[in-house]
Amino acid sequence: MSCATALPFTSTRCVGCLETAGQSQYLTWSIAEGLDFRIFLVILIILGAAVIGYLAGLHRHVTGTASLFASVGAAGAAFFEGSAGGSRVLPASYEATHPPLSLDVGFYVFIVGAVVAVVASLIMLATSIRSSDAATDAPLQPLAL
Repeated sequence: MSCATALPFTSTRCVGCLETAGQSQYLTWSIAEGLDFRIFLVILIILGAAVIGYLAGLHRHVTGTASLFASVGAAGAAFFEGSAGGSRVLPASYEATHPPLSLDVGFYVFIVGAVVAVVASLIMLATSIRSSDAATDAPLQPLAL
């Protein structure tokens, strides 16, 4: 998902730009240029911290739950951006007189990454519940590096 924040999230045909070899130019914007970049950045930081904590063996129920909430939040934020046609990714200088926007590859890569993160979070929770059922009173052992 972190790579998807730099990929083109939305695009539109450029009005008034020069045509090159008979093809129109396109303007593209990524999540990193949008209004909600800080939200996506916080979600990615929470996901990274939760996964590192889980792999280190720190409170696996908590880190698995945090990972699940963050990944569902990432999927919800991406769907929200997509349902708005990617308009919150645009810079403030973009004018409404331009042609309509279309979602680009960054949107689809982010959605796939968010779905994979949700599935991985569910697996993390299932394995933490299963391991806690096997040894309810035994403390979790940190990962030996």
